[in-house]
Amino acid sequence: MAGKRKKWKLAVALVILIAAAAAGYHYLYKGGGATVAAGETVLTSMVIRGDISSIVTGSGSVATAREQSLSAPGASTLLEIHAEDGDLVAKGDVLFVLDCPEVVSSQQSLSQYQYQLEEFYAARDELSRMADKDYLVTSVSAKVGEKLTKGGTLMTLLDISDMKLQVPYDAGSEWGAGQRAQISLLEYGNTVTGTLTGEPVESSANGMRYLTFGIQLDNGQRLNGETYGQAYNQTLNNQAVVMLLPNTETSVRVPADGYLDELGVREGEMASTGALLYNMSSTTLESQISEANSEMQVAMAQLKQKQTTLIADFDGIYYAAADSSGPKNTFLQVGDSLITNDSLGKVVDAGRMQIVFNVDELDIAKVSIGQTVNVTADAMPDQVYTGRVARIAQEGSNSGNVAYYWVVIEVTEWAGLKVGMTTSLEIVVEESQDTLLVPISAVHTIRGLQYVILAAEQSDGGAVAGAAARDAAGSGARTRPGPGTGAGPGTGAGPGTGAGADADAGPGADASPGADASPGADASPGADAAPSTGAGAGSGQLNVQLPERAVIVVTGLVNDDFVEILSGLTEGQMVELSGVAAGGGMNNFFMMGGGPPGGLGGGGGMTMTVTRDGGGGAVGAGPGGGR
Repeated sequence: MAGKRKKWKLAVALVILIAAAAAGYHYLYKGGGATVAAGETVLTSMVIRGDISSIVTGSGSVATAREQSLSAPGASTLLEIHAEDGDLVAKGDVLFVLDCPEVVSSQQSLSQYQYQLEEFYAARDELSRMADKDYLVTSVSAKVGEKLTKGGTLMTLLDISDMKLQVPYDAGSEWGAGQRAQISLLEYGNTVTGTLTGEPVESSANGMRYLTFGIQLDNGQRLNGETYGQAYNQTLNNQAVVMLLPNTETSVRVPADGYLDELGVREGEMASTGALLYNMSSTTLESQISEANSEMQVAMAQLKQKQTTLIADFDGIYYAAADSSGPKNTFLQVGDSLITNDSLGKVVDAGRMQIVFNVDELDIAKVSIGQTVNVTADAMPDQVYTGRVARIAQEGSNSGNVAYYWVVIEVTEWAGLKVGMTTSLEIVVEESQDTLLVPISAVHTIRGLQYVILAAEQSDGGAVAGAAARDAAGSGARTRPGPGTGAGPGTGAGPGTGAGADADAGPGADASPGADASPGADASPGADAAPSTGAGAGSGQLNVQLPERAVIVVTGLVNDDFVEILSGLTEGQMVELSGVAAGGGMNNFFMMGGGPPGGLGGGGGMTMTVTRDGGGGAVGAGPGGGR
């Protein structure tokens, strides 16, 4: 893109040189108005059509956009090498394997923090507890609002449904899980039923062998202790003398220091499955969890920096250890000893390079994320790289009373570029194609009004008034005639020529209402020209004096060489060039009776009354100076 633009600028410059050579000559004005001394050259240029762009330029050094540094986590021994200088590596590739005793110690510390944190989380889960089955609450040791200490007994529970059933071996050899049993309790005088569970456990006592099963009673039975009964196996249709053994009481411990907020059971009552047993709170436990979590995160970060298996974090190019003074660890071999932070090279992002440069406060508003940037390395002036704006600083730094903002340019196709190379940057911030262009030195500004001066052979005095009137008409201004005053021989516009729907044509001007006067309107020598016209009631009027052959123009983009003309000129016209260029938003050359730069002096010219708000003000030809 930049190469084509440079070729286009050369082509445009060549056209201008040819036009200047063809049209350049010595102008000599005889009579009144602006004059050029004999032997003095006035340069001209043709109005051409082409492309123009507004750019922000700068320079910066090539740097890596992203890199991963590799180093020994501690005193280590090199066990494996999987990368060589310049190798392309993929994310997850193993580059080096080390033996580092410090890492083992760090792993142990991390495991301790993880175990401690798991205990704290389990305690948090116990701050509120529901009954997981039917229980008989045998005791309650705390009251609502009471401060509790971790490990203390809060209540005791007894499971009166889940018991054990001991059967003589010979009678129970065919008994098994899932079988139904009916048990007559001799001590209590009642009968319970239940289902055998689990695998039997064999035991012996007093020369007798027994099988002990688990049994889940259909309805709970509170027992004071083990009791005998007559069991009838309903599945096998046999029976045996058995012993029913209740479970021991379960003590519910306080999970953490805190306060009892709610109690859902009473001593001596049954707690059904799912019923709330208690609810408590503990700020101490929350603090312990937070502290342990922070310590574990630190331990994890430290361990990450002490990995013994070094892998690539992203796709890139592996570069062996080196700095500006030269290579490091050039001949690494398996078995080499390393000390803490010994460099093992780095992985550089293969997808992009970056360049950072500063843009001043006058141009930073033109720069936005995603804009295309043309990059040329000083070492390779014929190679143009394409980048894009990736980041823009939100805060500037001041230097010499000017604020500068850094801009990051990313280059994805960077083959040939090397880190540290100096580059020239060009950001195209605005473009206009197939538009009218004139050299920047052809455009003048007077009190905010922009104009050019037509070459002498293309315009007489009438053209000036006509061009000015046409421009004003485009803004809604009007022209009215006034009494005539003498103009120089052979120059001037017919009285009353102008624009606007209600313009009155005076004698000597053949124009329909609202018609524009053509350039070079036919007027007899000495014809009266309209003086400075009266303005309407609109505000913002501006009285300015323009030189002969001035044409008011509306401009667009401006760069170091050309100005875009939006209205006022046509392709192929010739305009004069001045020795003073219109920089930035055009020059600030004021002509109050004097001529334009380049030798047009004298008292000649025309006075313009311009109404900026497009109201009833007028633009017209005023009295010319006597010549």
